[in-house]
Amino acid sequence: MKLIVYILLSLLFLSTSRSLNIQSSYFANEINLTTLDKVDFFITDKPNIDSLINWEESLLASDLIYPNFYGYPYLVDINPYNAGTWDTLDNGDRLWRLNIICPDANSINMVFENFELGKYSKICFFSIDKDFLLGPYDNSINNDSKIFSTHLVKGQSIILELYISKEEVIRSNFNISKIIYGYKDALTVIKYDKTSDNDYLSSSGNCQIDANCPEGYSFCREKLSV
Repeated sequence: MKLIVYILLSLLFLSTSRSLNIQSSYFANEINLTTLDKVDFFITDKPNIDSLINWEESLLASDLIYPNFYGYPYLVDINPYNAGTWDTLDNGDRLWRLNIICPDANSINMVFENFELGKYSKICFFSIDKDFLLGPYDNSINNDSKIFSTHLVKGQSIILELYISKEEVIRSNFNISKIIYGYKDALTVIKYDKTSDNDYLSSSGNCQIDANCPEGYSFCREKLSV
């Protein structure tokens, strides 16, 4: 499947981000919640950007066909049961949060494996400055591959928040397998030059869906709007 849906929807979300009145949570008020400065965090290293740029330049000089890179992937194994902070709300619902920090990054995005949300669970991702939100997503994003990739969240620090209702029967499960440190501004990288043979839109991972394929039927409206 092609990479076009991932790219187009990333642009769509970047262009439609909205100002949010978020303090420490999206799903709950601030009563009896751990404050953000006390929420568990995970910090990546800062990649050697000069080396990455030099590597890209060497690829360019070799005349190889390759995608335009914007981020460096860190391989991790993070899940709600080995990291993050849990809170139990007054009504019995539960909230898990984790602050992911990529020092000086332009953006952050993640790849999840073994991803499965329960019927009454929701997950969202918001910037630490409370100006950008992805989600909330419910179990409609579950898929057979159990792989989920987020869109880009601008900035160097984001909050993951998982809400689990006390009515939940099936335990939500996932592990973050990659954190992508955006060392370039994605808005200057996600582009397509029709005069170039470097058609990086033709390559993708097996979790990425082309809007023109049957699996992309639910993205028809987004495709036309973009």
